[in-house]
Amino acid sequence: MTHVDQRLDELARATARALGIPTVREDLLAAMRASTAVEHRLLLADYLRSPEGSGLLAGSTAALDIAEDEFLFRVEEVSGDIQLAIAVPLREHRLSWRGTAHIGVVGAWDTDELNLTVHEPYGIRRRATTVSALLEYDALFLIGPDENSGTRMDRQADMPGPVIQDADDGEQAVIWTYDAGDGTTPASIDFGRYDSEEALREAIAEVLGTRTTCDHRCGRYTGITSEWSRRFTFPVIPSSPAPHPHGAIFYIRAMETDFGRDDFLGSGLFYYESRQGVQNLWKVALDMSWGDQS
Repeated sequence: MTHVDQRLDELARATARALGIPTVREDLLAAMRASTAVEHRLLLADYLRSPEGSGLLAGSTAALDIAEDEFLFRVEEVSGDIQLAIAVPLREHRLSWRGTAHIGVVGAWDTDELNLTVHEPYGIRRRATTVSALLEYDALFLIGPDENSGTRMDRQADMPGPVIQDADDGEQAVIWTYDAGDGTTPASIDFGRYDSEEALREAIAEVLGTRTTCDHRCGRYTGITSEWSRRFTFPVIPSSPAPHPHGAIFYIRAMETDFGRDDFLGSGLFYYESRQGVQNLWKVALDMSWGDQS
């Protein structure tokens, strides 16, 4: 077991002990329900520093018999530049958990290969190698790297409720990124933060530093084509704002963390077409694979 694996396992054990306290579970359920991120995940360090997360922080530090500052240092030190998140990755649990104590906590960097140590609130530790074993819990929490999976589209109403996720809540997020190809930092747009095509167009225009109008030479960009999400169609500029020998790049990707499955859902990558010194972006369709809806 690597140092990172050991530290994540330690954090999972401490978190599980803290979740033996009913009020800590209640606060975590409410905070996850209010989260706009995919899987209703929370950035662990941010949550621990919040008033709502104070109970989880106190219970976790008591489990390890260390100071709160030391626990926060361990949370942030283990992952380096990547922040840790706490999530309930199984949809069945997000739809049904009501704060009961029959839960497990896993600390893992990679969950595609199922060979997990699950910590329970009262000190019991179990091995799990199948999704069915994880589904025996009322809720299974994962502490692992945040994958920057963005803001959920078509989110449920922002109001209190008995479970983390309502049945009609959006499941996916898409992040659209523009790389000018000139060495500057790529700019990203999180689709879930915009509730209309007009707002999305304005965001695209701001990122590109120009208006998003087309003439007869310009194609149209069609965004998400999944039946699970909205379809965005908006004009694109007819020429690259930053000419580059290989053309500027747009790319799009979506992620998830369901146990035992490939986390990468899909992506699209396309370049400007160079023609007579002018780089034109023509119609592009991106097909994102979300799996079936069952």
